[in-house]
Order: sequence, then structure tokens, then C-alpha cells
Amino acid sequence: GYLYVYGSNINGGRALIFNLNNDPYNPQYAGTFNSGFSALGNYIHDGYVDNDIMYSAHIYSGFFSIVNVANKSNPSLLAVQNTPGSFTHNTW
Repeated sequence: GYLYVYGSNINGGRALIFNLNNDPYNPQYAGTFNSGFSALGNYIHDGYVDNDIMYSAHIYSGFFSIVNVANKSNPSLLAVQNTPGSFTHNTW
């Protein structure tokens, strides 16, 4: 499986992806989702993945993103949706 890390202070708060398949006690870095938005837009507070689709809450930017993570080393943005109040805490 894979581990998706959200809300960290590493790499500007981007979603980090780690491979747990070989040794879950020593995760291997697999990739990062870079939204291409401003620094605040890259910070992902919360998210989840279902069938290689990641739903990401960009808490301070007022939107969530939908990302194809089938290619862990190069996730691709599928869609962005603004949310009311310019604050998106979670997507689940």
C-alpha cells in the first residue's frame, strides 16, 4: 500500500506519498503532489485517496482538488472546486 501525508511542514505542506509495499517500517518516498498554485494553495490540510484518486483540502485557499495519483511520482490535477467562505478543512 501507500501512505499519504497531509498537513506537514515538509515541502511547503504538499501531499507526500510513500511506498509501504517493500517494508512498512521503512517507507520509501514515492512522490509529491505540487498543485502549481501559490504557496498557500500548495498546503494540503487533509485528504483521502480512493482508487488512485486523491481528494485534497487546501484549507487556507478555499478550494479542494481532485488528483490522479496512479503515477505516484507524477500526480496530475484533474479538477479544482472553490468552496464557500474561503476555507476548506477536509474532503471526507
